[in-house]
Amino acid sequence: MTDARYEDTSAFALRLRLYDGFVDRSGFTVFAHGRAHCSGIEVDAAVIGCSHWMQVRSNGAALTELLACQPAPAGRTLAVWRPGEAAIEHAVRDTGRYRFEARVVSSELADGELGGLRELIDFASMVPAEVGLAFEFPSPEGGAGTAETLVWARLTAEGVKARTAHCYSSEGLVVLSSTDIRIPAPTRPLEEHELVASV
Repeated sequence: MTDARYEDTSAFALRLRLYDGFVDRSGFTVFAHGRAHCSGIEVDAAVIGCSHWMQVRSNGAALTELLACQPAPAGRTLAVWRPGEAAIEHAVRDTGRYRFEARVVSSELADGELGGLRELIDFASMVPAEVGLAFEFPSPEGGAGTAETLVWARLTAEGVKARTAHCYSSEGLVVLSSTDIRIPAPTRPLEEHELVASV
């Protein structure tokens, strides 16, 4: 069983890094993991600590999104985001696009969105083209509150849409993010029987 020791961090210590290519996640402790693929596009997502890692693969190429407080692994970084900054957009190959936006809100203001995200995660196991992950960390010894990470991703005909929440109840803050990755259309139409998911 994974050791879920909690190391206290801050919402404002999170950094998003977008990598061009494959990034090895073996250096991270993985608490939850899921994968889905559809007609040549695959999304592979994981909760790592109070953070998330998501890799999208298509036609032998990959984009890796890492939102974490931990030191960044080596790799070709396309974009970096810090809490408080505007949304970022980046071209993906010739006709694709990556867009990420996030905001830090109080736990009270995030309640409605967290409820909706938990519903998506609860039903993701019944939708072949979706991944839903949730992990709640135990309270640190002598500390208040818990940390929780929620990750939901869906494959669409255009690419991948994802939503995440990184909850820091000891601070009373939540980082809510959304990712939209547009990938050039496949050379043949999507077939329903090709949708496969594994967790």
